Amino acid sequence: MAVETAREVAAISQVAVQDPSFLDGWFSGWCAQHVATLVRKARREGGLLDEELDFVREVGAIRAADAFPLEALLHSLRVGHRVLWKRMVREAELSPSGVEAVVWLTAQSLDYVDAVSMAMGGAYLERQAVLQADADRARRDLLEEVLAGQFAGRPDAAARAAAFGFEPDARQLVVALAAATAAGGAARSGPSPALIAATLERLIRPSCREPFVVVRDDEAVGVLPAKHDPVPTLQAVGKELAAQAGIVLAVGISLPCRGLAEVPRGYEEAFQALRSARAGGGIADLRATRIFDHLTAHADRVAPRLIPERVRAAVGDGAEESSLVATLEAYLAEDLNVPRAAARLYVHPNTVRYRLARLEELTGRDTRAFWDLVELVTAVRVLASRD
Repeated sequence: MAVETAREVAAISQVAVQDPSFLDGWFSGWCAQHVATLVRKARREGGLLDEELDFVREVGAIRAADAFPLEALLHSLRVGHRVLWKRMVREAELSPSGVEAVVWLTAQSLDYVDAVSMAMGGAYLERQAVLQADADRARRDLLEEVLAGQFAGRPDAAARAAAFGFEPDARQLVVALAAATAAGGAARSGPSPALIAATLERLIRPSCREPFVVVRDDEAVGVLPAKHDPVPTLQAVGKELAAQAGIVLAVGISLPCRGLAEVPRGYEEAFQALRSARAGGGIADLRATRIFDHLTAHADRVAPRLIPERVRAAVGDGAEESSLVATLEAYLAEDLNVPRAAARLYVHPNTVRYRLARLEELTGRDTRAFWDLVELVTAVRVLASRD
């Protein structure tokens, strides 16, 4: 009977069995153990003893290590209960008191399924948490060794890299993610690094079988295959975090790295790009960044002091200065074409000409002279990067 029950449960719950001896051996024995435990519980009309659940907990932990889906595991228990209940109903038809017995046994079996489901699910999740913590620690250790330049010389370097899905000399992108800073430069509160890492890891899986995502300080760091552009996924991560946790996401993306040997350089690039995005959120992608924009965004402390006082005063934070800067930016974006700049700003072309003339008056610089224009634009960008 145990073997027949095991075969029926396996068929209904769609358990894939490669070895036929599995049904006649372990699985039928496991089904028989469930029936025996249920009978003992029913005879004493009480709850299950803690030690009676050990065999269920053991299977839950083993299946977690096998990455067997928990829902499928619990489904097999429900299927087993249904198979047993149908057999009890068939047996009840042979006895006048069978219906009463089935009603009583049904209540007992429902309590049993609840208890074993909780025990198995608890053991599964506990083991899964331990395995996840071990995997997180192994990824973090690998990243720290790579960033410190200690990984390449290890004798097991190639095997460890392969275990995490890295191919020798494959092109990678390093991404750094963090919550954007609030007004005044303070970091927004909340468990954002872990939540950001978990969200990225989950959403990147369709394009990356084994995502390499690590929490490092207050950031989530990912080393992802360059063959898949991560920007659409990163945008989806930002939308989900904003909707579910109110987190404004900031992201920095490095230039491509070849193999793990270049990841330290990639991490430095991603972190520097993240700094640019952190004030207002969004994605700073070095692959789409102009050299001029990068240099002005990361100017040293000397650069602001090189800006003449007249220029600094003209591109400050006042109302007039703000409109002058916006006009200058539109003028640049439209390749110094006044009518197109006016259309971009929704103003008359004469308004653009007036503002440019006013800017020249205040700064002493000619917006039609190359180096004067470069100086004005550089001053605007450098001062903006200091805000």
